[in-house]
Amino acid sequence: MESRVDVIVVADKVKGGNWEGALEIMKNLSSIGYRISSASLVLYHEWSLPLLDPTPDPAAPASVYSEVEPMPGRPEPCLGLREAYSLVADYGRELGEPRVLLLWSAAARPKLRLDLCLKLLESMRVPVGLVVLRPSLPGWARYVGVPERYYTLRSTTSRLKLVSKALGL
Repeated sequence: MESRVDVIVVADKVKGGNWEGALEIMKNLSSIGYRISSASLVLYHEWSLPLLDPTPDPAAPASVYSEVEPMPGRPEPCLGLREAYSLVADYGRELGEPRVLLLWSAAARPKLRLDLCLKLLESMRVPVGLVVLRPSLPGWARYVGVPERYYTLRSTTSRLKLVSKALGL
């Protein structure tokens, strides 16, 4: 029997970032829906906000995300990861096998290091799949603690395969 996972999508929606790519990726959650027990959405920017609590509908994150207007400013992915940590802590046993899908525009250099916040989730044994919503990392990325394993979004990349790989399915 195949394992089922609870996906927490953590995404920004910054002006000038590839938020359309993030939306495409979220839409592919419903294509692998038979493996997903629940899906939720955390939006991050210069703050973080859970927009969707865990729901059995894998199409829900894309629907909610599409209603949000793109925002100017510097997104802080670490704040979104911290909110995902809180979501896992709050829902505890209701989430069988939580996994975080971090969608990062890399449109601006964050102030907070990613590796520090990734360790927070690792302490709970929650895997995080990082998808950079551009074809390659910006030069400054090595200074903000980007992990060795990440996925970039290229025009030739199958969104479904990208989501499956990032979630470890």
